[in-house]
Amino acid sequence: AAGLVAFQIHEVDRHRRAALESGRAEAQNLSLVMSQHMAQVLDTTDRTLTLAKLFHERKVMNLSFGEIAEAMKPMQGTEAERQINLFDRDGRFVSSTEPELRLPSVSIADRRYFAAARVGSDRALYIGEPVYGRVSKMSVIPVAKRLVATDDAFDGVVVMALDPQRLVT
Repeated sequence: AAGLVAFQIHEVDRHRRAALESGRAEAQNLSLVMSQHMAQVLDTTDRTLTLAKLFHERKVMNLSFGEIAEAMKPMQGTEAERQINLFDRDGRFVSSTEPELRLPSVSIADRRYFAAARVGSDRALYIGEPVYGRVSKMSVIPVAKRLVATDDAFDGVVVMALDPQRLVT
């Protein structure tokens, strides 16, 4: 009887270890997939904001943000993710790819990502912590690119809002 109990304990332990190892492997695979997905989302966002930044800074083809929005309609993502907002050097809302959006009293000057962009590099992508968006009116992760004036001074930011749920699905 003692041998049978010892065998059962051994088998339970063996199955537990196998389940733990399987769980670890699945967690590593899931982590890798999520990491690759996150990198792809951020790369796409960076490219989009860089394009908006260049259009704004260089006045390329004199396109308005509304015209940029038309070109972005086929892009994947939520409406908030397809919207680019422009804030001036003081953090005040200036314009958006959403032509009807008029928010003269909205400011992001108190947001950490804005403060980081103000003193940082114009090549970096600034990712904020999840917040309730003052423009989108939903929980978002703001992502910004620093704008520079012709004299190389800080000139504001262009911002997109990522839906946190999209980052995990």
